[in-house]
Amino acid sequence: MPGHHIAGTLLDMSGTPHVIASFIREFAEKNDLRDLPESQQFEHLLSFLLFRPSIHDRFSTGDVTTGPGETGVDGACVVLDGNLILTAEDAQQFLANKPSSSVVAEVGFFQAKLSQSFSREEILGFGGAVVETLTDQDVPTPQDTYMVEVGRIYRALLANAAKLDLARAVCRAYFCCLGEWKNQPHPAAAIQKLKNDIDKAQFFSTVHVDPVDRNGVRELWNDAMRAQEATLPTVARFPFPAMPGVDNAVVALVRAQDFVDKVIRDKSGKVRIGIFDQNVRDFEGISNPVNQKIRSTVSSPDTRRRFGIMNNGVTIVAKDMAPAADSYVLRNYQIINGCQTSNVLDRTRDELTEDVLLQVRLIQTAVSGILDDVVEATNSQTSVPPYQFVANCKLAVETQEFFRSYPEDPNHRLHFERRKSEFAEIGISNTRVVTIQDIARTFGSVFLEEPHLVASSPNQAFSVLRDRLFRDNDSPHMYYAAAFAHYRLVLLKLAGRLKIPQPRLYWHVLTAARRIAAGKLPSNQSRKKQEKHCEAFLSRLWEPTEALALFEEAYDAIRKNTSQIDRDRLRRQAFTSEYLNALKMPS
Repeated sequence: MPGHHIAGTLLDMSGTPHVIASFIREFAEKNDLRDLPESQQFEHLLSFLLFRPSIHDRFSTGDVTTGPGETGVDGACVVLDGNLILTAEDAQQFLANKPSSSVVAEVGFFQAKLSQSFSREEILGFGGAVVETLTDQDVPTPQDTYMVEVGRIYRALLANAAKLDLARAVCRAYFCCLGEWKNQPHPAAAIQKLKNDIDKAQFFSTVHVDPVDRNGVRELWNDAMRAQEATLPTVARFPFPAMPGVDNAVVALVRAQDFVDKVIRDKSGKVRIGIFDQNVRDFEGISNPVNQKIRSTVSSPDTRRRFGIMNNGVTIVAKDMAPAADSYVLRNYQIINGCQTSNVLDRTRDELTEDVLLQVRLIQTAVSGILDDVVEATNSQTSVPPYQFVANCKLAVETQEFFRSYPEDPNHRLHFERRKSEFAEIGISNTRVVTIQDIARTFGSVFLEEPHLVASSPNQAFSVLRDRLFRDNDSPHMYYAAAFAHYRLVLLKLAGRLKIPQPRLYWHVLTAARRIAAGKLPSNQSRKKQEKHCEAFLSRLWEPTEALALFEEAYDAIRKNTSQIDRDRLRRQAFTSEYLNALKMPS
């Protein structure tokens, strides 16, 4: 077998342990990163493995991984209540209407090395870059543009500290290499120094600074690939009679402690990833009036024993469910009703006693139509969030079918995810999955020509533009063309072929690229004319080399036809109008 051994570890020809190399190759293949050098593929892999427990929605590793020029930090993220925050404006808008002391903030950093040993100097360099970012003022030294933005987001958190649940604010920093961590004195001292330096900021209540060695990477990989599984002990259970399409259905009475420890939390004590994806509403915070009542019920010795009859309970749907003595083993499950109850119980875990009981409805089915019916029925009195209303409209359904009409290959096929985590178990590359938020950003930039709005607050694009999405006269072709343009641009960016200095500028490049390739599309055009317009645009995007030339032409046009490009101007309508008014139409 090709390769060699170092200290008992089989390495491939690049010097990377064979097992880790196989993880890197598989991740790169599935996420369209095959053209990157192995070191950068490893960085993207770690962005996924390290940040996925904190970020509740799909995310692109390209959004949280720094560029090749950044030497101190390879990846960073700021997360508020499970939402990835990409700009300081996003942070400010997210916090604007939140009650005091209600939002949980997590900040994460990592440095990744393919080397076989932990270097004190490299850990100190990583620590210096982290501390430089976590300051209350702009840093004069050059940084990666994303790290500059992370610093601005952190300062937005400082300015809005009253909105944060500071008792739960967490910073996590990881130094990763493929050696074996043996707590060597000098690297260990550098790890401790970084923890002490972050503690000095007096912002985070909890600071974790951890070395991750090759065994740690293996464990992270295995955790990510393992199916969601929990064993829930029951106090009593009452099975339903057989019914069509349902393999098993039970009403169970369980201890709230067991529900939190076994179903809600993973082995590290964090809320499990994705278990609320099919829930109609996200958690609305512990200060929400209804949630305050739930909390007071479990906190009071007079009412906690009656919690089981005072609370509506929780509904869990699982792909696989099996009885085992006085418990049920659940695999690939979702909490489809009871998100508020579940999260309040998690937040009040230390107050729960053995006499706090909870009703849980357990349903086993693999039929998606039945899952939809149960979600709708169990949430019939719950207001439908705007994104779900849009996702269920007739044109959104038609658009999803249009996406499916393209061949299943990376050059054409994208997947429009109308329902949250619809494709989570299919193993599709995140770069080829298009969410409702992605639709708002891409369609808003490409066809609505509002890239300045998207550049300012990517997470707010849907709320700002939702009334202009999926209008009756829109052709699904436009949504596909916008999404494919973004997909092609992201791949070229990740491969290092498209070099644009500011991430916010990419949205403007998409706007200019369509104008250059297909011209202006007047409003109220027939579907036939919209589709012809889209075909002209897509003809410049199918081949990566031609798409690169188009995006570079768009970037050059923006530079030549604007007086100045800076962070503030990229958020202004005037900047967009400046270059669009100057662009020549295709002949």
